[in-house]
Amino acid sequence: MTTEIRSLGAPTALALAAVALAPLNAHAQALTLSPERTLERESAVASLDFSSDGALLLVGSEEGDLALFDPGSGEALRELRTDAGPLRFAGFTTGDTALVSVHEDGSILHFGVEGDEPPARLNTGDRPTRVALDTGRRYLAVATTASTIEIFDLPTRQRIGVIDARGDLDDLLHLGFDRLGRQLQAVTQRGSVTAWNPSTLQVLRRVTLRGEELYGSRSLVHSVGADRSANVIVVALEEVALPRGGLRGPARPGDLERRDQLIVYDWHSGAGIKGVPVPDGVIEHLAVGPGNDHAVVSYRDRVSVMDLRAAERGAQLTAPGPVTRLAVSPDDGRLAVGTADGQVGLWEMAYRQPVAADELDEVVPGLSGRLRILGDDTPAIRPEAMEVPVVVAVFPFDDRQGDENMPAMVAELLVTQLANSEHVRLVERLRIDAILEEQELQRQGLTEANGIRLGQILNADLIVLGSIGAFGTSHTLSARILDTETGEAISGRQVLCEDCRAQDFFDLVHLLGTAIAR
Repeated sequence: MTTEIRSLGAPTALALAAVALAPLNAHAQALTLSPERTLERESAVASLDFSSDGALLLVGSEEGDLALFDPGSGEALRELRTDAGPLRFAGFTTGDTALVSVHEDGSILHFGVEGDEPPARLNTGDRPTRVALDTGRRYLAVATTASTIEIFDLPTRQRIGVIDARGDLDDLLHLGFDRLGRQLQAVTQRGSVTAWNPSTLQVLRRVTLRGEELYGSRSLVHSVGADRSANVIVVALEEVALPRGGLRGPARPGDLERRDQLIVYDWHSGAGIKGVPVPDGVIEHLAVGPGNDHAVVSYRDRVSVMDLRAAERGAQLTAPGPVTRLAVSPDDGRLAVGTADGQVGLWEMAYRQPVAADELDEVVPGLSGRLRILGDDTPAIRPEAMEVPVVVAVFPFDDRQGDENMPAMVAELLVTQLANSEHVRLVERLRIDAILEEQELQRQGLTEANGIRLGQILNADLIVLGSIGAFGTSHTLSARILDTETGEAISGRQVLCEDCRAQDFFDLVHLLGTAIAR
């Protein structure tokens, strides 16, 4: 296998996409699409992926080649040509510093975004059918024709587990991790859902998705979408049933009743949260976004944005060709549409007005709580960079909103999360409380100097000082990790929860913990 990597100094040919915006009602006007440009490729688009900050777009062609674009200018930054054959999947990994591609022959290529080094190559045992990356873009799961799911750790380039999924992967449509990487879920065309624990490789549950709008109907799933930072999965489902009263005379193709709809399901229970009627027929492709309260859907060259909260269709457009892939940037600022004739249409998205905080639980509670890491998502405490185990003291967080109970609760939850890391030893909460009382210091608003001094008294190698911030319905958790010996901050990590409710804080703290130490 050989791989050619070229840097392109000039932009590829750009053309403005033809767009037809349908009349919008007052509610749908809150989200608008503005055409930017069309990127030209040589063969059908098989994969689209934005970097975490939305500043880069990776386009994978059906024949197996990749191209890296600046979506803002349309400039092609790099083109990567491989002889690994037709492409199944391509995406950003390892803090957006690397790329991974999965090919139909079972080849997995892993290489840096920059530099000309040849890619590392892994192989699956059989041909891949579906592929998934976890929220941190570290772990890759590949479903194969042998009814197995192989899990790889991309930074170490090792296969770390194989799930025997016989009977669970027939007509597989979707494979995906939940937002914390604690579940791996497969959805089939007949609506069967199986979830596994990717650490133990054991089955967590099996459920069946059904529309249940038509009496005695049979459900058929056509496409599935999930936002890796959200707690919902969106399914395009068609119900087929005999008409009430049965058939009269010989059956004909048009005799059956059919109803198409989007159904939003809770990731963990499989319970239906919201149904959205679809007036245009079978949905061929689906992407969740912007946020987790909209979905972009397509049928042939028609693309629509569905408002999942309001259960109605909003903006519509005509793609530059038959749609093969859809992608919404993580910052909700841009929509990319790939086509069968090798074009990628780009549209700027103007997001809706946010829902008020006191309306969240009244609208659609399951559509709240979209989590993501801001900035560097690699673990701040890495065993290869320091002597382990490392002793860590986590002090109560500073709550800028003045909540008396939240700072201690967040710190306690974070300690529980970090306790799962084998290379971290934690200072007991009672010792921290005692030293704070002895030194007559407040539990909130510790200065770095005071924190370092207390950490030295507690014989801690590192201390964690954090803060809780709120911006409307969004909340952030920020952590600074300081070395008690040098007094220097070795790193900082921040996580965001959009449309956040109180119960989402548990997952938000867990996400912060994974950003500090795995």
